[in-house]
Amino acid sequence: MAEQVGVIKIKGKIGDLSFYESKDTFQVRTKGGASAERISRDKAFERTRENNQEFSLASQSAKKLRILFRKIILQAPDTSLNTHLISRFLKMIKADGLSSRGNRILLAPNLRLIQNFQFNSKVHLSNVFLEHILVYIDPVDAHLHIDIPEINPTCALAFPSGATSFRIITAAGVFNPENSNEHQASFIYSDYFDLQQNQEASTFSFKILFEPSQPIMALFGITFYKQVLDCTVPINDGRDNVLAIVKILNI
Repeated sequence: MAEQVGVIKIKGKIGDLSFYESKDTFQVRTKGGASAERISRDKAFERTRENNQEFSLASQSAKKLRILFRKIILQAPDTSLNTHLISRFLKMIKADGLSSRGNRILLAPNLRLIQNFQFNSKVHLSNVFLEHILVYIDPVDAHLHIDIPEINPTCALAFPSGATSFRIITAAGVFNPENSNEHQASFIYSDYFDLQQNQEASTFSFKILFEPSQPIMALFGITFYKQVLDCTVPINDGRDNVLAIVKILNI
């Protein structure tokens, strides 16, 4: 694999050469491997076609989830999110024991395998928020509730140096793997809380329209901030924020 060292950097293909950027360098490689036509027809590549089919489904499912919760995912940025999310969806697809390889699908009951997924892979929720939260659907009012206990920040939170305040971020949404048109989500954010003051117990309640057996995902996270003059701004560009799928319900 060669590296481009000239002043003019090239991206794209010229003949059998492919020019591309990798991290901080521009590189070039020759075209190789089997052609797309051979992969799509040759019996020797049957396993490759099966893998590609399931990878495609995992990629599509990961995209749907990112779109569903995009508003809140942006609060816990991670450049490797898509890779980790596709990997988790592949695991759920492979858990389909009813279909043959290459035809396996994302079954609703297997969505429980995405519970505790961390959107920021560098920071785990359980290492940052040390209290227990309760997530449940109340059959009386048909709401999804996330109960948060009283928070003593100095004992219950592992916050980054320099942080002065935090927010609780929550979301709940229907994710139906069999129908992409039925996805819906709601978001609730707390006020900014001082890290030097205790916070009373609270409940975040979501009214979600759903049918029996439609999976519901509940997300919970913590975002940290610092005071700059009269402004409250994210600390470390949000790299220390946490967000996780804490519960899969109704499956």
